Order: sequence, then C-alpha cells, then structure tokens
Amino acid sequence: PSPTDHDPVSLATIGIYAAPVGAVFFSSFLISTFFMKFASDYLLIAPAAAGTILLVGQGWDALNDPPIGHLSDRTRSRWGRRRPWIFASAIPLALCTVALWSPPSWLDDAQIVAWTLVVFLLYRTFYSTFRVPHLALGAEISRGYHDRTRVFGGSQIVETIGLLGATITIGLVENAIAPRDTMARISIVMAIRTILSVLGATASSRDPASPQN
Repeated sequence: PSPTDHDPVSLATIGIYAAPVGAVFFSSFLISTFFMKFASDYLLIAPAAAGTILLVGQGWDALNDPPIGHLSDRTRSRWGRRRPWIFASAIPLALCTVALWSPPSWLDDAQIVAWTLVVFLLYRTFYSTFRVPHLALGAEISRGYHDRTRVFGGSQIVETIGLLGATITIGLVENAIAPRDTMARISIVMAIRTILSVLGATASSRDPASPQN
C-alpha cells in the first residue's frame, strides 16, 4: 500500500514525539535571543567577545550536524537508530544549560570568556545530538506527507509554547533585583525539564522498524 493508505500516526505518538521540543527549544531560543545581552550586561563579558562566541558556536553547528546525522543513520541498536542519540543528549544538554547561564563567580575576565566559549560549543554539540536525530525520527514515524504535516505541526505548536515561555523569562530576568541569580535558578529549572522530557519521551517511544532495516 502507498504511505497514504496506512492509518495515521496517533495523537499520542505525536504528543510523545513533540514533548521534549518545548524544553529544548525554550533553552535554545533563550540563548539565541537573550544570551548576548545577558553576557555583556550581567556576566560583564565584552560585547565583541560575546558576539564572537555566538558566531563561533553557530559555525560549529555547520560542522557537527552532518557527522551526527551520518552516525545516526548508521546506528543499529535494539532502541533503533535515533533514540540512543536523543537519550544520550539529555543530561549533557541540561548540564551545559546550567553552566552557560551560571558560570562560577570567581572567574576573572579571561577565564569567563574561555568558560563561556567552551560551554557554548558543548551546548551546540549536544543540541545537535538531540535535534538532528529527532528531526529524522519525525520523518520516519510519519506515513506520508499528510502525516508529516501533523507530526511536525504538533512539534511546531510545542516549539511556539517554548518560545512564549522564553519571552516571559526574559522579562522576569530583566526586572529581577538580582538578574544573574534569577537566571541561575531558572537554568536549573530548564535543565530539570530537559532531562525529564527528553528521557521520558525517549523511554515512551519506539523507532519504526522499517527505516532501520
């Protein structure tokens, strides 16, 4: 039968697939929109250095995405191809989130720049470890283009919720009495949500057998 002849992917499957996106995208969007200001205003990193860190991190994405996709395509396990990578990203991604937003207070100017650069590169690496296999998994659980629209549409809805949460967070931090301490606490909440949502969704799902075979 053609892909459109199959029963559609269930709403439960779409929900499980989309669940971790909210937490991960919340963190990613907050970094892309707010970290430059946070780093310069509250971590006291020179704007040129903060901008360079973000630029290097984006360039690093272009280098690490293809190898991660290549390795994910060739992974064979009882968990499938994608889920081991998604599962493995959860804790490192959470730790990098906390380390990025709350570096040790005793670091001097040069050390905090080095710390932020290294942590941001690690964050982008583990973000790709989640995102690239997760996107591929969404295509593989779909059964035709109508299903792909439903699967990725559901994921987009959850991404939008994460975006709104990040926007609210920016306002909370900027109006806080101690913005750096507030962001440190928020980063811990983000890390816990990332771990619970990614591990929970991974444990509750299954890779489809046919693409792996």
